[in-house]
Amino acid sequence: MRALLILLVVGLVGVSRGQEDVDERDVIDLTPSNFDQTIAKYPNILVEFYAPWCGHCKQLKPHYAKAATKLKKEHPEVALAKVDADAHKELGTKFGVRGFPTLKWFVNGEPTDYEGGRTDDAIVTWIKKRMGPAAVQLNETSHLDDFKNKAEVVVVGFLNSKEGDAWKEFEKVAKKMDDVEFGVSHEKSVHEHAKQKGGDVVLYKKFSGDAEHEAVVYSGAMNAADIESWIGIHQLPFVVEFSAATSGKIFGSPIKSQVLLFCDVGSSSCEEAIKTFKENAKANYGKIIAVLVRNENDNVLNYFGVDKEETPCVFIAKSPSPGEKGMSKYKGPTKDTLTKDGELAKFLSSYLNGELKPHRKSEKLPANVVDEHGVTTLVGANFDEIVMDPSKDVLVEFYAPWCGHCKQLAPIYDKLGKEFQDIDSVVIAKMDATANDPPSNIDVQGFPTIKFFKATDKTSMDYNGDRTVKGFRKFIKQNAGTNFELKKKGKKKAAEKEL
Repeated sequence: MRALLILLVVGLVGVSRGQEDVDERDVIDLTPSNFDQTIAKYPNILVEFYAPWCGHCKQLKPHYAKAATKLKKEHPEVALAKVDADAHKELGTKFGVRGFPTLKWFVNGEPTDYEGGRTDDAIVTWIKKRMGPAAVQLNETSHLDDFKNKAEVVVVGFLNSKEGDAWKEFEKVAKKMDDVEFGVSHEKSVHEHAKQKGGDVVLYKKFSGDAEHEAVVYSGAMNAADIESWIGIHQLPFVVEFSAATSGKIFGSPIKSQVLLFCDVGSSSCEEAIKTFKENAKANYGKIIAVLVRNENDNVLNYFGVDKEETPCVFIAKSPSPGEKGMSKYKGPTKDTLTKDGELAKFLSSYLNGELKPHRKSEKLPANVVDEHGVTTLVGANFDEIVMDPSKDVLVEFYAPWCGHCKQLAPIYDKLGKEFQDIDSVVIAKMDATANDPPSNIDVQGFPTIKFFKATDKTSMDYNGDRTVKGFRKFIKQNAGTNFELKKKGKKKAAEKEL
């Protein structure tokens, strides 16, 4: 789910300018002619399988190039490479590539999935942890002082022994969290210098504008899962600016409530709003993640249905907890009320107390809800009325206008709509899930997502069959809660092409 949320929000941000000029001199280009030779040459090599037209690949490009350059200096035995898996489909097929970009980490020729972040720092940190110890040894006081300045956030274990349960649990976290630098010291002199006692785990953070490091001491049980959760809560500043680099920490946090301030940074109205926002963020730290979203992020604004003229304004995005489905959105104070005394505090209090109902974004109803192909257009405002009608079996395609697979499916879906056009009890429908919000209990896992809502009990089923008229028809017949009979055709049409 974390990956989907990043796709829905970060993935919608346009590719930044100037990426055409990215210096990729330290990234190895792979083709079928040099692939095996290169993999054999480097015992440790990260390979990106990409497509030139892929937007996410273009976003990754400058980060991947920077990571390659950094690693060439620090770990010349490690290489970063890329292969155009659209041009060389045989390589993509060989390594099970199903989407772009796919990154594989090869150790002595054996591939595993890369599961780290997509920024240069995250890539470098992920690889470093696989090349050496997960936590840096801090044997002298100067080592600790230097280490604290290594990044905005570092975690240090002041442990009494290099063995035992405390070290094992700490090491587990250090190995797992690829976006955080970990250090460990077993030296009493270093403990005393830091004014910490043996057994303490301390998170040091110092962000832009901070005069000195803030030290947050962990007070829970020495358990890897609990420490990881604690770091996830405390590694962010009171207000974090939304970007590709911060998105993983925002949506990967154990805190599932992100409060977003949309505003035109630099304007007087925004500066006033940020002041109010920070005050409320501090008061609710640990309960919410406060996120500043610049107005330049056009597609993020569109995703939440925010007009620039309405900013500054606030929304809450509640990520699903384990076992839950979908993201819920809550519309907060707008520019007319945001900075009024107590308005934002009142909104946050009502949300945290469970007193607010989710806001669902919706386009206007189209002039013709059912198009010439018999396909029904769903928007946020008419979804429940049509889909949850107990007398109808409803097949819904959740799509994105920019999605290539959705465009390929469109003519097949139109044919399906035509075929069921005269069946009153069956509805073939589609919804632009970037412009409209389905109910929060409906889990849209990428595009297109196709779901079937059975008549009578409205049970929701995922469609994972062939994307052909024949495949859809068979599925609907097998799972429908109503009885119907399709018109028989005199002649069979040519076999439909699968996606």
